[in-house]
Amino acid sequence: MALTYDIEKDVFYLKGVKRGKQEGIEEGIKKGKTEMVLGLIKSGKLTLNEIAQLAQISLEQVKKNADQIK
Repeated sequence: MALTYDIEKDVFYLKGVKRGKQEGIEEGIKKGKTEMVLGLIKSGKLTLNEIAQLAQISLEQVKKNADQIK
């Protein structure tokens, strides 16, 4: 008698898939914010502090992004 197992119904498998999707979403949001911040820095229309407030990230992170451009 052969045993079969449907991995796609396994609770641990489903949790792993869900976690992977969430990590992908978070990474995409982070990448989008970084691209937005770099664009705002390049525009030169806002201060680094204003950019940090708009992007809802720390001023230190904005400064790190600004250093990448220089």
